[in-house]
Amino acid sequence: MPSAAPKSHVYAVAACILRGNKVLLIDGRYGTAVPGGKKERGETAEDALGREVREETGLRVRKIVRFLYTDVKESYTADLYHVECEDGEPVA
Repeated sequence: MPSAAPKSHVYAVAACILRGNKVLLIDGRYGTAVPGGKKERGETAEDALGREVREETGLRVRKIVRFLYTDVKESYTADLYHVECEDGEPVA
């Protein structure tokens, strides 16, 4: 029996959004999480952060404050960034 083709490595971004002393969390596919997701081919981390935050919360990223952490596993690499968003209330 031939072996299954290996899955490609996934690159993802995630946004830590602070509001006062609270972190914005969403109900993600695998449970509660910070906003984020896969980078699309040719997309920069900055573009992916803006797109994912907008898609998942309705907020617009004002600036990336700093890089926080990289999680590297066999099938994916995920970068976590502290970002500031424009004023407004997140929507589901």
